[in-house]
Amino acid sequence: MSSLLHSLGVLVVRRRLRVLAVWLLLAVALFGLAGVTGGKLVDDFTIPGTESQRGIDTLAQRFPLASGTTGQIVFGSTSGPISTRRSEVEDRVEAVEKVKHVTSVDDPFASDAVGTISPDGRYALVQIQFDVSVTALPASTVPAVEKAAAAPPGAGFTSTLGGAMYTSTGQGISTTELIGVGVALLVLAVTFSSLIAAGLPLLTAALGVGATLAGVLTVAAVLIAVDDVRPLSVSSGGRVRTVTTIVLGFDTSRGERLLQRTALLEIAFTVVAGAVIVLLLPPTVDRGLGRVRAMADAARAVAAGDSDRRLPADPGMAETAVLADAVNDALDAQQAAEERLRRFVADASHELRTPLTTIQGWAELHREGGLDDPATAARAFERIAESATHLTNLVEDLALLARLDAGPLLERHPVDLGVLAETVVEDLRVIDPERPVGVTTPAPGEPTGVVSGDEQRLRQVLLNLTGNALQHTPPGTPIDVAVRREDGSVVLVVSDAGPGIPVEHQTRVFDRFYRGPAHRSTGGTGLGLAIVRSLVDAHGGTVGVTSSSAGTRFEVVLPAEPEVP
Repeated sequence: MSSLLHSLGVLVVRRRLRVLAVWLLLAVALFGLAGVTGGKLVDDFTIPGTESQRGIDTLAQRFPLASGTTGQIVFGSTSGPISTRRSEVEDRVEAVEKVKHVTSVDDPFASDAVGTISPDGRYALVQIQFDVSVTALPASTVPAVEKAAAAPPGAGFTSTLGGAMYTSTGQGISTTELIGVGVALLVLAVTFSSLIAAGLPLLTAALGVGATLAGVLTVAAVLIAVDDVRPLSVSSGGRVRTVTTIVLGFDTSRGERLLQRTALLEIAFTVVAGAVIVLLLPPTVDRGLGRVRAMADAARAVAAGDSDRRLPADPGMAETAVLADAVNDALDAQQAAEERLRRFVADASHELRTPLTTIQGWAELHREGGLDDPATAARAFERIAESATHLTNLVEDLALLARLDAGPLLERHPVDLGVLAETVVEDLRVIDPERPVGVTTPAPGEPTGVVSGDEQRLRQVLLNLTGNALQHTPPGTPIDVAVRREDGSVVLVVSDAGPGIPVEHQTRVFDRFYRGPAHRSTGGTGLGLAIVRSLVDAHGGTVGVTSSSAGTRFEVVLPAEPEVP
């Protein structure tokens, strides 16, 4: 069987245009034949001899007014009980009763009405009875009912319609069917790794269903025919009488046998199609769906909390491999971002807690009367002010880092780092007159240290680096600032002769909130060097550190602005 199917598949591929033409001609011929013979689909039909049909016929004979479709109207009061709007609601009910094909409309306020008013008294339910089924209901009837039931503006109540009268009877393609076809196309595309291969089964199925439907319509039109009815004259006693009423009896067994044959034909087509699918798809589908199942299992594991799990990628299936790689990259990025966020939140909480605890402690002591001594009170308010200042600096640094993470906030223009370094060093000498601070910049005639950048942000880089040296070295320790141009870049160096940074801590000095053990008692927010790295990155540069027992050296390299001849 498999060899036969393989041979058939090879034949179809070699003569694919002819096969497609045959299918199209067959579908067109069958649909044309069905149109010529008068075959058509109907929504309103009967199935004689069945229990359900006898029930419908009995209902139509004994209760003709209740044999049609139904509808409901819910009147709701915008304020107070709906009974306060009884006259307006009854006007709407009378208006609906006048619509064509409406046989009755229940009065929700009638004395014998049960369950038509909601328990809170704000809503009233009205039942509408039509004299025709929903398939025979004219298209203009429902809009007429809606217009009659509509509450005028400012009436104090609303009207909402529903029920079987809104049941769709069209034969078009529904949204659900379109979604189903789309899902089928997606599954087939993933399975076969090709949109063309995915579309072929759907095209084949559409042609097969169309040809089968056209054939059924043609058979039905040919086999179920109604003879012409002509006037009938009957001779009786030498006189010719015209028969005005004829009672005909039909044998429904023929129609029932046709229905049985049609059902068997549909079942046979379904079985054959199912058998073909079962035989053809498993070898190909198993491999594709196996990869999809493995990817789904991995995705469920990640969703369940296994953040290290990743989707398997099969190089033999290009589309699924690309999808798996893209999802894995996204998961890696998300995991890294979540880890950074966790560390940031933990560090920020710790740093914010320290000054807040100090402020709260002194405030509690003052509230309990423990600051009666003026000197102690002055010291308390001094500590509160220091903690508030530290808290303010921390919040400002956090806000700056958040803005830098969102995107560079730079106003670029040419900035001479040499001139900027001289002004910063001049300020340092005023702040700490006892500390020797040197500065080296390009001499006249040498290439300048001009870069394209934001002067305010570059000044902050210099202030943070020199401030770090001031804070973490003993008083009187020399600090040197140097600017030079080198190979298309401008190099800024801030060095000191302090005790240095241990080797195990040098790789973390630019991390947010990181402070080495020897510097945790010197104050600061732990964000200064992190801000330096973010600002240098925003300018397209690099920053690094080297340190030993003889001192520490921070080096910033920025792209140089081209020299003007």
